[in-house]
Amino acid sequence: MFRPSFGPTIGLQNNTTGTTATDGVILAMNTPSGQALFQTYENEDMLLGTNGQTRMTIKSGGAIGIGTSNPVFTVGIFLPSFGPTIGLQNNTTGTTATDGVILAMNTPQGEALFQTYENQDLKLGTNGQTRLLVKNSGLVGIGITNPQSLLHVAGDIRVETSG
Repeated sequence: MFRPSFGPTIGLQNNTTGTTATDGVILAMNTPSGQALFQTYENEDMLLGTNGQTRMTIKSGGAIGIGTSNPVFTVGIFLPSFGPTIGLQNNTTGTTATDGVILAMNTPQGEALFQTYENQDLKLGTNGQTRLLVKNSGLVGIGITNPQSLLHVAGDIRVETSG
């Protein structure tokens, strides 16, 4: 099958989906860029799997589920046991399990973990500004980028007692 707007195309259709150029599922190569396209024209979920099991679902509305067929977030990751982890790595950090930055659910009770394995600072910010800094030495700065003690706050702090 060849569609001039895509280039070489493989299409899968049946009597339920219809048999026009905008029915079914296609695998195509966009020419001249060479981009790959895997797309369904139907208002149905797209399932990707290995070993006979669905591993990722792209809902017809665009939500993506990894380990779940019904994500409740834009991207939902579910593992039946604890430990879903998102890892970010590059050529500088390395690519082993102890390289880069992770966001994980660390225990069966749902403890959150945001950690860098590198000997670098960890920054949290808003509006393009670092608001909280954890230096690689363990010093913490709030409103300051060069803390000089275990906790260094630039500006006023407020402490209240409850009850």
